[in-house]
Amino acid sequence: MTTQAPPQRLRVWVIINPPSAPEYRSVATPEEGARLIHRVANEQLKDDRIWANAFGLEVFEDGEWTDWGDLEALEEELGL
Repeated sequence: MTTQAPPQRLRVWVIINPPSAPEYRSVATPEEGARLIHRVANEQLKDDRIWANAFGLEVFEDGEWTDWGDLEALEEELGL
């Protein structure tokens, strides 16, 4: 069985108050993903209902979603 590639090959995942289910948001570039994570994390800091969160960036390769490279290095490069 062949897995169909999604239209967007990059996505950000967000888990609010683990162990809740992740939310996914498609992004066009790793830079857009890093900026989205930074913006959403800052917004969530202001929400008293959110006591914990987790984020990540994934790429669709070889029929499955896998973690994208070094997100922390990219954020540092972008000054986030």
